[in-house]
Amino acid sequence: EGGFPSQVLEAQKAYVRLYDLRSPFWRGRNPAEHPAVVAQLESSLRDLARHYHAQAQKTKDDGDYAAAGDWYQRYLTNFNTHARAQEMRFLYAELLYEHEQFVAAAEQYSQAAYAYTRNARAAEAAYAAVLSLENHVKHVTDDQRLPWRRQVLAAARRLASEFPQHPQAVPALTYSAQQAFELGDGEAAADAAPQLLTLKPLGPEPRLTALTIIGHTAFDREDFGGAEAAYRDALSLPILTGDKRRRIAERLAASLYKQGEQRREGGDRDGAVAAFLLAAQANPHSSAAEPGIAATAQFDAAAVLIELERWPEAIEALETFRQRFPKHPQQPEVTRRLAAAYLAAGRTEAAAHAYLQVADEAATPELRRAALWQAAELYRQAGLSNAARAGFVRYVEEVPAPLGQRVEATQQLLELALETGDQRAARRWRQAIVDADAKAGPERTERTR
Repeated sequence: EGGFPSQVLEAQKAYVRLYDLRSPFWRGRNPAEHPAVVAQLESSLRDLARHYHAQAQKTKDDGDYAAAGDWYQRYLTNFNTHARAQEMRFLYAELLYEHEQFVAAAEQYSQAAYAYTRNARAAEAAYAAVLSLENHVKHVTDDQRLPWRRQVLAAARRLASEFPQHPQAVPALTYSAQQAFELGDGEAAADAAPQLLTLKPLGPEPRLTALTIIGHTAFDREDFGGAEAAYRDALSLPILTGDKRRRIAERLAASLYKQGEQRREGGDRDGAVAAFLLAAQANPHSSAAEPGIAATAQFDAAAVLIELERWPEAIEALETFRQRFPKHPQQPEVTRRLAAAYLAAGRTEAAAHAYLQVADEAATPELRRAALWQAAELYRQAGLSNAARAGFVRYVEEVPAPLGQRVEATQQLLELALETGDQRAARRWRQAIVDADAKAGPERTERTR
């Protein structure tokens, strides 16, 4: 009042030294009985803290930051329950944040958010605690990143729980959950994801993040049903396009396929077939060039159907495989199984056609020889004389050994010629048998003779 502003700070410091609530003055005295003294103490501490805070903002000097911090701490020690305590704690947190003491700042922001009245300042402090920890993570070593990421996630979850309407609650929780997941803490991220799904309004991007985390972590812990549900929900989102949609569809296919494996191992072969077939169709982006899990699922579905002797369904599954994945390395095996399925189903002509293809694709001479013989015999059983004749001719021309079986093929050709009245062809095949026997040497048998 006397116009000596330069002396005000020193007077306030002297006042605080004398009347700090921990000073000797209060021995035997009750602060409630001296309200004027207490009010001046509160005012002086507040002025000193804010003065040095403002000075630190100008000078960026460590000493000024330390001085301001000391006055804030003295204020909060004396007036932690005062009406202005929440605001002063928030300002103390701001000071620490400006000085890049992010961990200490986060602690003070958290107290300002959760130890006092839930108001706009508390919500702001709760989000500021998340930001402080985010900034700290940027400066830690790689081996410390995950533990601090967990703390960021915990702060974001608390923000979302206590202040769900805060405009940054959804972004903060989305980002921190995603970061924790990417650093390998899938369980922590998965615990947070359902909480994210409860927030409103929730846009499609954070919803997709939450569902993806839930699906991936469920898959990793072999909860394939839970993974399937999450992936299906994710695929229902219209924002999921391009490569992201293909990847999620492939994960859905994988979760269905794994359920098929579980059912097969548990003896539920019918359930396994259903799951495998769903897996085969789950990713419409599967192609002949990139079959993904679809080809494996289709093949396994057919294999189980064969075990169950459900021949029409097995044939359909194998034919679908041949059409969808024409260049797949398992095509020869599919052809062999298809030929056997046709035969078991009584489709003799189709089986014969398939065995001819097996012969064309055979990797060994033995398989080729057996397939050619089977095809020719099946054509004959089906009454297709021309096809049977062509099959046995191929056998005679393409399979020189063993001699006995080649002579048997020639005998089949002789009989076919006699059945059709082709005497000229019959004479030719008789002579072929005689010539083969004559040249047989040690391979000659009573049968060839």
